[in-house]
Amino acid sequence: MKFIFLLVLVLASGCSKWVTAETADTPVQFDAAGSTVKVFRSRGSLQCAGGGIAPEVMRQELAGAGITVWSFSCGHDGLFRAAVCGSSDGNINIFQIPASKIGQARSLGFADLVSLPSAAATACPK
Repeated sequence: MKFIFLLVLVLASGCSKWVTAETADTPVQFDAAGSTVKVFRSRGSLQCAGGGIAPEVMRQELAGAGITVWSFSCGHDGLFRAAVCGSSDGNINIFQIPASKIGQARSLGFADLVSLPSAAATACPK
């Protein structure tokens, strides 16, 4: 019985969708097939004021640079910060793009989501 439990545990651990690798001294997160990565950029929204750039606007920026966006969502960087009106609120936009376009996305100011391990997806503000 213990053997079956261990076998199931080992097999289940191999089903992880996302894998982390080191490339060019920067960690990159890609799916098991290695075809896409998740990148993010700050929304630029502020505590007490909100605002910021909607994910659709950033998606259009990526598309304008020839980068296909497979999916996008809003998120939070998960970092602690002092509650001060007018300072960053930590909201980010997250995009899934082809792994081959990571360099272009970085040149536009996007960063690999894996470099922000505390980040979490959240509902986008309406």
